[in-house]
Amino acid sequence: MDKLSTELDHNADDTAPRWQRRPEDRPTEILDAALLLFSEQGFARTKLEEVAKKAGVSKGTVYLYFESKDALFQAIVRKYVTEALLQLREIVRQHTGTSESLLRHVMELIWTSMRNEGKARLSRLVHSELANFPDLARFYFAEVVIPSREMVSEILTRGIQNGEFAPVNPDLVGRTICVTLLQWASNQRYLKQFDSMHFSDDEVFAGVSDLLLRGLKTGAVRAQRD
Repeated sequence: MDKLSTELDHNADDTAPRWQRRPEDRPTEILDAALLLFSEQGFARTKLEEVAKKAGVSKGTVYLYFESKDALFQAIVRKYVTEALLQLREIVRQHTGTSESLLRHVMELIWTSMRNEGKARLSRLVHSELANFPDLARFYFAEVVIPSREMVSEILTRGIQNGEFAPVNPDLVGRTICVTLLQWASNQRYLKQFDSMHFSDDEVFAGVSDLLLRGLKTGAVRAQRD
């Protein structure tokens, strides 16, 4: 049983004195319980009563903080992804070094973030079920996908303009970088155990980041020669 499951099972223990639990902790406990259940049995099948039981609260308490299951999902996204993206944007804004060092640093932070248990569960949920919920899909796209792409594209554009990177399409390459990291992170978490020739997480990131950056730099050298 993973750490998140263990923590949630502990929170759901009805024998724990309720007075020991602070009200300000309840929203986080509810969100963690919801994410665990959504990822294990699906968004559509999970009922708010089950989320309440897993979090160790009443159904009324869930409604006190979240008006619907959709609101729960949106709050999960903001907790696990939106806050992290805002921090990344600030790093990009304040960076004064090379575009290459910034891109490598941002890629490493994204990679590390994707290996987080909560984010991995959210990613799995999004790619397995969100197409059946268009409103939530649009919310996730606007809240996560577009800001991520724009951030990486901004770094690439900066590198192209100062001659560090080849004159590529920054939007296309930005998407490629994000999708590549996401796919590898998913494979490492869910499929590595079945692969007799698997690589460590550090090996994967080093290889993928070096390949992407080398391609951008090599293209820049050719463009300068032409």
